[in-house]
Amino acid sequence: MVYNTRTKYTSRTEEFRSLPAQFQETLPTLITSQEINREQIHQQIGSLSKLDITYPLPDEPRILTDIQTEYRDLYSISCLSDSELWTCGRDKIMKLYNLQGELLRSIQTKSGNWPDDIAVTRSGDLVYTDPKDSSINLVRGTKIQTLITLRSWRPFHLCTTSSEDLLIIK
Repeated sequence: MVYNTRTKYTSRTEEFRSLPAQFQETLPTLITSQEINREQIHQQIGSLSKLDITYPLPDEPRILTDIQTEYRDLYSISCLSDSELWTCGRDKIMKLYNLQGELLRSIQTKSGNWPDDIAVTRSGDLVYTDPKDSSINLVRGTKIQTLITLRSWRPFHLCTTSSEDLLIIK
C-alpha cells in the first residue's frame, strides 16, 4: 500500500509556537598529549562559569488532544514521532494512534500476555516487556524478536537511551 503523507499534511506551527524550546548542546572536549598544568591554564585562559540555559515554562499545562484508546486500563504510552504514539494496556494488543485519535496499527504480543511497558527506540522500533514470560521483545515491522529472556527476575518497565541501550526495571 502506498501512503502519501503530503496530501494529509496540516501545518501545526501555531500550536507549537508557545511551547518551550528544547536544547541539545554539545560541549567541547580538550584533547592533549601533554600533562595539563591546571594553574597555567587558569592564568592564561581564566575559568569558565557553569552553563546556564533557562527558558520559561507555561503556568498551566495545555491539553493538545484526548485519545480514546479503548483500554480498560492504559499502562504505558511512547511517542513514535511528534504525531504518533504507541499505547499498551490490560490487553495483549499494542496500538499505534495518531494525534487525531485514529488507530493506525495494532500488533499482538508474541506470547499473548499483556505487556507491562513499551518504549520506542531511536530508529523507530517498538520494544515491550512481558513479565509473565520474563522477556524483552522488539517489534520491527511485522516481526517480533525476543531480545532477552531473564531467568531470575521479571522485567516490568523499560526505556531506551539515545544510543539505543535498554534500561530495564524489575
